Amino acid sequence: YIFDDTLFELLLENNLSDIDIINLSMNNSLSTNMIEILEKKNIDNAIINLLKHKNISKELVNKYLSLNDKIYNISIAHNENLSKEQYQELFSLNDLDVAISLASNKALDIKILRDLYAINNEMINKTLCLNIATPINVLMQLQLDNELKILVKENITYQKFAEKMIGFTE
Repeated sequence: YIFDDTLFELLLENNLSDIDIINLSMNNSLSTNMIEILEKKNIDNAIINLLKHKNISKELVNKYLSLNDKIYNISIAHNENLSKEQYQELFSLNDLDVAISLASNKALDIKILRDLYAINNEMINKTLCLNIATPINVLMQLQLDNELKILVKENITYQKFAEKMIGFTE
């Protein structure tokens, strides 16, 4: 469902259960204001969903980054609408689970993607293989590993590069 303010207010008037609020927190049509209203309900699983939401305010993201909570940080790392500073802050945590989540983020800065590759961790590298934002030179290096070659070949960015290199176009 796409929620406008009227429908959202009607829903909230119905004394929603925690489960209902958690489900509502996954809706992509939530506005920044709706996100702030749901965040104030203080339901952990709803907050985890909201932290991934494209319309969450920078201030709310910073509030949860400042808590230095591993689960919140992993969730924030999946958000594709963060500032470069927020992505850098997450990377600077040197937390493997956060790094793996960052490696899957299609909006991540190329420098951080390269820095993730430099960590040379198997799980991070597997995740980078599938991220369409991973730079082609990193994908070329990853595909040299026989285990990762299959994953790299699934990457659309790599497929387009390979088609261009052999002169094949659809």
